[in-house]
Amino acid sequence: MRVFFSYLLLLCLVMQTPVAKACQCPVVALDRSLTANYQLIFYGRVVDVHACGDRPGEAVFEIRELYQGNSVPTFTIVYDCKDACYLPFNKGDEWLIYTNYRQMGNGRMDWCSRSRKMMSVQKEDFYTVNYGTTFDDDIRFLRDSLGIHRTASNDLVNAGPRNQHPDLYSTAMMLLLSLAGMVGFYVLIRRLLFKKG
Repeated sequence: MRVFFSYLLLLCLVMQTPVAKACQCPVVALDRSLTANYQLIFYGRVVDVHACGDRPGEAVFEIRELYQGNSVPTFTIVYDCKDACYLPFNKGDEWLIYTNYRQMGNGRMDWCSRSRKMMSVQKEDFYTVNYGTTFDDDIRFLRDSLGIHRTASNDLVNAGPRNQHPDLYSTAMMLLLSLAGMVGFYVLIRRLLFKKG
């Protein structure tokens, strides 16, 4: 009986212990079929970071070379800090980003994409071990196969107000015209109903 309770206690302790999730991303070769899975591919430098709190984190990139997709010179990547494969973004870090658009001007970080950080010390580059290619090899492949594209001008993207509120005069005119239309509709309906009766 004592052995039974010992096993039961051990089982309860094991069930209570939180299990850490390991980052297990599939290793994928860099080729044209892989790049076709992403709407935006660029090489950029982190210029601002909004760390995770009660919302997902954000890293603002200055795009140095755009290989695929359309973007303005700065692009925001939204990321989940609770992901098992999460790596912190730091100001000044240089990354090769593969992403899909989330909204205009930003994308979501897929930690299991081919995205990689440029390591300052080559021996510390675990991406090279995982992918079998260096950061420079990846840049060379993207330049040769996709080319370098120009980023869009901020003026073109922000051209014209999209949600402009009317001024006070326009608001007053719309209210007066609406009121006049409702009164006219009421008078018309009333005349038609009393004419028949």
